[in-house]
Amino acid sequence: MKKIQPTILNKLEKIEIRSPESEIEMCGYFYFRWLILRREFSENIESSKDNFEDQSFHVIAIYKNKVLGVGRIHSLNKHESQIRYMAVDSKICKKGIGTKILIKLINKAKSEGKHKVVLHSRENAINFYIKNGFTQVKKTHKIFNSIQHYLMEKAI
Repeated sequence: MKKIQPTILNKLEKIEIRSPESEIEMCGYFYFRWLILRREFSENIESSKDNFEDQSFHVIAIYKNKVLGVGRIHSLNKHESQIRYMAVDSKICKKGIGTKILIKLINKAKSEGKHKVVLHSRENAINFYIKNGFTQVKKTHKIFNSIQHYLMEKAI
């Protein structure tokens, strides 16, 4: 097992998982989302936004005003919510930050009385979601004609 340096561990313990609390944090949230998920395909930060932003619950992983991870959930109907735009800084992947974001999002759906959470995972993230209790349902769409997505779901 790879040994984690104490400075990284100290940093990880101090990362906050919460909703953005200011306009500056929200801008950092959208910038990070674009940087990790869309920059390769679009120079426009707006490409990482959709029509559900105002009705969504947004979560950031933040340390010393630097966004290190993001995620979002919105209601689909009375029984289901959808998670979108999950991303974690590659320097801290596999350290539990993504799982903490996911738990916060799922807890939001539970608090709203939802029974299921769905998402569309990129191929490289399928195992992450499976480890967190999601089931792969089917191959779905590609974005930018190159990134295959898979429908996944979890009963909550």
